Amino acid sequence: MPRSHSTYPTQSQAALSEPEIRMILRAADELISVGGRNLLAKILKGSKDKKVLEHKLDQCPAYGFYQKITIQEIISRIDWMIREDYLRIEYNWKLPVLVFSERGWSIEAETYAEELYEKCCEDMEKGQYEVLPSLRNANRQVAFEVLEKIRSSRDVRLIPLLENWKMGEVQKVQARISAVITSLKVPGDESILKLSRAKRENWREIMNLIHSAAQNVYGKYYSGDVVRFMDMYYSRQRIQGLIDNESVWIVKRCDKIIGTAQTEQNRIVELYEMPDELETYGVRTLQALEAMLKKDYDTIELEVSLPMHQPYEDMGYHIIRKYQMGIGKNCAMKYTVFQKV
Repeated sequence: MPRSHSTYPTQSQAALSEPEIRMILRAADELISVGGRNLLAKILKGSKDKKVLEHKLDQCPAYGFYQKITIQEIISRIDWMIREDYLRIEYNWKLPVLVFSERGWSIEAETYAEELYEKCCEDMEKGQYEVLPSLRNANRQVAFEVLEKIRSSRDVRLIPLLENWKMGEVQKVQARISAVITSLKVPGDESILKLSRAKRENWREIMNLIHSAAQNVYGKYYSGDVVRFMDMYYSRQRIQGLIDNESVWIVKRCDKIIGTAQTEQNRIVELYEMPDELETYGVRTLQALEAMLKKDYDTIELEVSLPMHQPYEDMGYHIIRKYQMGIGKNCAMKYTVFQKV
């Protein structure tokens, strides 16, 4: 079994800037789980080493980033990245290889997604689709971040590229691509989501949304007892009480509430979305809440009561615990708590 270590011997090295951190992580992405510190240093140095050239590592955007300093100085910076838990060392038997920490991967996923998005725009201008192999081979979290950037761009000229990308993709990615294409075809104002605190007068629309989600979504995974419990639990009095505590948020599209959730410090709970909006806008409700919480917190937790884990894992969340809440003699709701750095 591999042995994992997140620390490295302390050396004198000043804190690195954000561009340096991003470039080291970008170079590391080319050799994660197969290469170590020395090979990473050679990429950053711009080395003509045979191994670097054989594996086409000279094509990495971070190749030669540190060409003006020594290999030892580069390694010192890599060791700083390990000590600060952006990268980790795993020993696969006796071979030390680099892997991302959750913190490091979160940064690299965004960096690589931006890189791919820029290539999409370049291909659009050229009328070519050279970026497609990279999109299809990308980690799903990265692919979804690229799609969100395309959606946010509102650039309908990217639709032909999306349609070509969709061909040959797995079903879940195809569904997300279709949702983005649909969003791009919708007139500008109709695709804009607005996040705000719920007001008392929103109680009925929030209640109807939750009851609709209970019937049409929760009913697929839970018994009728759970659906009836949710209908009873989310009453006018309870919803208005939560609104009075300023813990309820709503997401609107064209003045219609399509999503709602509660927040407890850095934690998102009771996330519900309109069933008919899930495919096109579901992920964006959560992203709107994330953006709001990231202003104050480095880590976000998400509690869900549906057994659908993959969509959240695709967004960079990982499971930290599970629990059950009994609601009857032989009935319980199962909760999963995710975390994202």
